[in-house]
Amino acid sequence: MILFKKLIFSFLAIFLFFAGIIFIINLQYEKHMVKERYTQTLQFYTDIIELNIQTSTDIKIPDAFVSELQNKDVYIAVFDSVGKSVYATTTVTDSLMCEVSKAALAVFNEKATNENTLIVRQEQSKKSYFYFGKKYGEQTVLASIPYHYITSDVWNIRNFTASFFMLFVLSLASMAFYLVSNKLLNTVKNLKKLIIKIENKEETEDDLLFFSQEFKEISSFIVNTYKNLSTTKDALSLEKEKLFKHLQISQEGLAIYTFERKEILANEIFIQYINLISNKKISTSDSIFSLAEFSPITSFLNDNQYNKNKSNEVKDKIVEIEKNDYTLLVRCIIFQDKTFEISINDISKQIQHNFIKKQLTQNISHELKTPVSSIQGFMETLIENPDMEQEKKDFFIKRCHAQAIRLSYLLRDISLLNTLDEGSYTVEKEALVLNDIIEGVLQDVSLEIEEKNIHLEVFLKPNMAIMGNYSLLYSVFRNFIDNSLHYAGDNISIIINCYRTDKDFYYFSYADTGGGVSENHLNRIFDRFYRIDKGRSRKMGGTGLGLAIVKNAIAFHQGRVSAKPHETGGLEFLFTLKKQ
Repeated sequence: MILFKKLIFSFLAIFLFFAGIIFIINLQYEKHMVKERYTQTLQFYTDIIELNIQTSTDIKIPDAFVSELQNKDVYIAVFDSVGKSVYATTTVTDSLMCEVSKAALAVFNEKATNENTLIVRQEQSKKSYFYFGKKYGEQTVLASIPYHYITSDVWNIRNFTASFFMLFVLSLASMAFYLVSNKLLNTVKNLKKLIIKIENKEETEDDLLFFSQEFKEISSFIVNTYKNLSTTKDALSLEKEKLFKHLQISQEGLAIYTFERKEILANEIFIQYINLISNKKISTSDSIFSLAEFSPITSFLNDNQYNKNKSNEVKDKIVEIEKNDYTLLVRCIIFQDKTFEISINDISKQIQHNFIKKQLTQNISHELKTPVSSIQGFMETLIENPDMEQEKKDFFIKRCHAQAIRLSYLLRDISLLNTLDEGSYTVEKEALVLNDIIEGVLQDVSLEIEEKNIHLEVFLKPNMAIMGNYSLLYSVFRNFIDNSLHYAGDNISIIINCYRTDKDFYYFSYADTGGGVSENHLNRIFDRFYRIDKGRSRKMGGTGLGLAIVKNAIAFHQGRVSAKPHETGGLEFLFTLKKQ
């Protein structure tokens, strides 16, 4: 409708413009023709006056002729060579007309021509007169009529017949233009309607009216082109989704950036790696360019991104970063459009798989041997000394019971790890809220926290929904807190922080400000039966499997976990949990 109004208003403006031009041209033409006609008439009268002057010594004009002049408001004056009036056709307004005629004579003489026309205004009567003057020898004859006769004749409607005809033709052309433009407008509307239907993926109508066959062919071309684009777009979206899924399950940390170094995409393991490198929490990957460890990458980007020399060559830079007993391979690739990607891979030298299995078997044997030997020794003492005092018997029985409980915990943890190793199909998942699980763990250990004067700092997002296993998620946070309670000491702080979320993951940091762990142990604390202080660990009743369970429970929820020294002292764990 807006387009239609614009079209009508535009054409109306053009129509009025040309109509005005036609009217002005016609008006000027009619004015010229009327003046020409009156000029010929007045010249005829002056010629008659001159003829009478030449044939008679006394200027005597027939009364009938004078009467005709007066009826037509024609005034004639004759002047000699010195400008003296020698004849005038009326005496009614002698003084006024004589004054006007003298003014006309003065103008006529200034033009220095034998005959001419002019318009003179009489100021006293506020009237204008049209004069024709002609020299006849020594005499000058001036003939005039009131100018309003010319004006009246110019505006006579009969003089505008041609103009009205032209305006009529122009109106017909306008009507034809309106009809054609209306059809064109309907074609545009139908094209718009067609495009909207295509965008909304609705069925297109075959009976839409178009101005011509060419427009119909254009509409068919638009439909086919859009369908091809839609098919291509769907295929690209599918490939993009595949790429995103691949990045999320990849063992390689990857982030893609704009030319301005703003994050386009960063997978979960990339966030883990940069937080492992950084001494402070990083919630967005844009912050890595301020890290000292990434200075070679930043320099590489500065040298190549802002280089004005155009190049189609893809450039890359590889850097190794060693941090917290990890060796990370960082690779930066700059593309032709100056966007770039950064990938991080963990290339730390790990114990070979067969050696781990062998060591695990030895550790299980060793860990089982300790409680079994203790129980065996206590039982043999009781059997060999039946007359032992009841107090000593009770002591040995309680020690046997304590070792049996420890053995049951050990077997339980081994069974849980084996279950996790067998695959996720043996463990059930349900809809849970992490806030409730963490709150439950903190309530269960509240007495110990109070006894050790531990300060808690918990920063969680509201309603952190997750599809997971309650027991495994409980064991993750319980093992972290138990480790802090048993090994970190008194008067410390425990910080639980969900520092980032995206559509797929929760990003957690768990830290305490206790004694911490030496960096040469950090890469192995998740190994089964690995103990930093073996004697102290057994004394505290640990099985050596707590952090191994944590690692596998987090892996079950498609997350990752790593450890590093806390920035204010102590130990910090970084881990992720997948929402679904």
